[in-house]
Amino acid sequence: MPLLRPAAHFSRLDRGVSAEGLNTFNIADELSSGPLEACAAAYNSIVRNGIGHGGITYGQSEITYRDNKGNSTVLDVWSVIRLCDDLLDVCNGLAAAYKIFFINNAVHGYRMPLELMFEELIESTKSPWWTIGGCLETHLPGARQLLVYARPESRESSKVQWACVQSAALAEWLAPGYDRYFFSLRGSRSLPGWAAFSGERLRFLRESGAAEVHEFVPAADSPGVFYKPNFPLPMLFGRLDTLVKSLALHWPIARRQIRHALGTGHVVGRHGKIHQKGWRYALEGTVVLDDVHPSAVAGIVKRNRRSVIRTARKVAPRSLDRLDIVRYLPLGYVRIAVVDRDFRRRRLSSFGLGPELVCTVERKRIARIKSPDIMGSTIEQTGHWRIAWNRSWLESGGSIGR
Repeated sequence: MPLLRPAAHFSRLDRGVSAEGLNTFNIADELSSGPLEACAAAYNSIVRNGIGHGGITYGQSEITYRDNKGNSTVLDVWSVIRLCDDLLDVCNGLAAAYKIFFINNAVHGYRMPLELMFEELIESTKSPWWTIGGCLETHLPGARQLLVYARPESRESSKVQWACVQSAALAEWLAPGYDRYFFSLRGSRSLPGWAAFSGERLRFLRESGAAEVHEFVPAADSPGVFYKPNFPLPMLFGRLDTLVKSLALHWPIARRQIRHALGTGHVVGRHGKIHQKGWRYALEGTVVLDDVHPSAVAGIVKRNRRSVIRTARKVAPRSLDRLDIVRYLPLGYVRIAVVDRDFRRRRLSSFGLGPELVCTVERKRIARIKSPDIMGSTIEQTGHWRIAWNRSWLESGGSIGR
């Protein structure tokens, strides 16, 4: 609720109501009928008071929560887990929103909390050869220092030097005011190293309009960046390594853009379970259609039935031993659930019939397997293929076309 308190505070001021006495219940009540209603939807006052005041009774498959006024609610185990997941999603979303606000309004004097600054610095500078593990505010005689712990994993010094300068410039922009920005460099491919940058010079260069990494090099304290690889690579091999890693990083993005342009969508495997049926295997799983317009979902499923199965098949063997014979058997039966919105894997494994469930794709080569279709579904049968379109998805605006 501390993340929602500012929104509730200004909501009351906009209505001309006093913002005093904003406790947890009042915050949720204030936001429950406004544009931030979704943020308060995961809050259950009876569950909260039951936990806070010890009014919890555990049953065989359910939990009863009771507040200090005698009100009670009964939730099954999966509902409690889903409630916790929803609360966590709301907290993460609010934290991300605050981070964006602080970054976009830094010019107006808003200072980002150090915890958010550390996360942003880690994510913005991460690369295959450079990772920041954490930051620590320290004090020197008459000065303040930001100590950054970095892990370089490259045998090419120029890459690490470039990463140090970039990280220093970004750290000063995210957390200005330090007299010195010091980097502790410890990796498995080099001796312990270090780099130090003057906070005053970094600030001067930033305010002077410097935008490229090389323009911040003069901010380094003498003798600059100390980094000595165990076995330095020739420049040619270093360039080839950079090219290969760059292709590996950008190919998934390019492939996704190509699929989006062609209208084929991006099928992501999220859950898969495989077991043996005689001399064949049976597969159950869940895939997500990522970044697809609702009107194109049905067409993508019909055209990419085999891709849906292959995607779930790739996810399933991760839990199997390489010597397990099931990995190498031919297909006997498969049933894949297709959803158009991603969720946690544990929620997808027992999803139910929500509107996000598009359909189930089934292919059967073992006649003795009898599996009922989802309740109220619309069936399309083509040879061994069987697609059951979820009624809730159709009622929410989905269309299977003809």
